[in-house]
Amino acid sequence: MFELLKQINTTVYLRGNWDDIFLEVLDNPEALDLNDPEDVYCGILAKYVFEHLDEQYLTQMREAPIATTVQINGLQIGLSHNTSIQNYGRNLVSDADTTNLDQLFNDQALDLAIYGHIHHQLMRYSHADQLILNPGSVGQPYSNYAAFQQDRRAQYAILEIDERGIVDVQFKKIDYDLQNEAKNVQYAAAPYADLYQRLILDDVNPIADVKALANYNQAHHYRQELQKFIQSQYKN
Repeated sequence: MFELLKQINTTVYLRGNWDDIFLEVLDNPEALDLNDPEDVYCGILAKYVFEHLDEQYLTQMREAPIATTVQINGLQIGLSHNTSIQNYGRNLVSDADTTNLDQLFNDQALDLAIYGHIHHQLMRYSHADQLILNPGSVGQPYSNYAAFQQDRRAQYAILEIDERGIVDVQFKKIDYDLQNEAKNVQYAAAPYADLYQRLILDDVNPIADVKALANYNQAHHYRQELQKFIQSQYKN
């Protein structure tokens, strides 16, 4: 992924909630509850990423902020994963109260706020009439509305700004090969590959059924595998 982002000359990198979960497993493994199926799930995924991530990208991930600002043609634009002080939670979901969305401006002199996290394309306004955008999600888009949730295309947005201000906002969707994505994960021998396949193809959340996840962890001996990884981290 980092190599792909380099190819398109990405200029801003932000740290999201899953990045923090990954780093927490590395930096504070004793906090993991091996009797909690979700903790085991997160820990095993973090172990896999750690074993396949180049050291330079690990450093880049650690150094990335959860929010920043840029200026384009005089407009001050806030960029964040969630809010500028918290990159997790449900306070900025698509139907959130406008007061919640005002947190994106956090008393800063911003004209526009762009955030991610909720996997949902959105355009709204703050109480002060500042523009709020969410470009959606390239992977695993989400909608509360069942008919829209069936649309699994990758989402993004194009924002056009000239010397007088915002000219246009375009919300875009594009097809990509989900079957091939599922095959790639299987080929990479990633943990929970079949659960990921059900997620992207059938919209089945792998952690929604905790009992089923516990049985899956037990069948694949993931608890024991994670315990060995934690012990190795202590040694390092």
